[in-house]
Amino acid sequence: MMNLKNFTIISHQISFNNPYYANLENLLNNDFKTTSVVTQFLTELISLIENWEDIAVREAFIEKEGGYWDWKDLLDFKVTGNWFTFFKFEDLGGYINVDTKTFYLENSLLPNEAVIDMPLEEFIEVLQQWKHILSE
Repeated sequence: MMNLKNFTIISHQISFNNPYYANLENLLNNDFKTTSVVTQFLTELISLIENWEDIAVREAFIEKEGGYWDWKDLLDFKVTGNWFTFFKFEDLGGYINVDTKTFYLENSLLPNEAVIDMPLEEFIEVLQQWKHILSE
């Protein structure tokens, strides 16, 4: 499990000192840069996990976040499965694999950057740690 201990913060920007996590740095530094935004996403993700088997809750989550069922975008990265988008920023796309509860993060503007994949629970833990860091 990823633990946000090996990082540096310079001018309110986090760096994990590992190029593999460049997209995650980008997401946290640019799109999840306030505790209110992180709190909103955490609340929704935790509710989704707690009601995982409830298809209506899952569909409402996807619709609320402007997501959609997606069987194509991650194929370019050789990721297969049954997933949906749950956020799409200008460059970053966040996906959840329904069968494995895996979170994927890709950067459509920098396709050579690694696709981050981690269990959804681990991504929630990263966001909780990030929220704590932001509140210090």
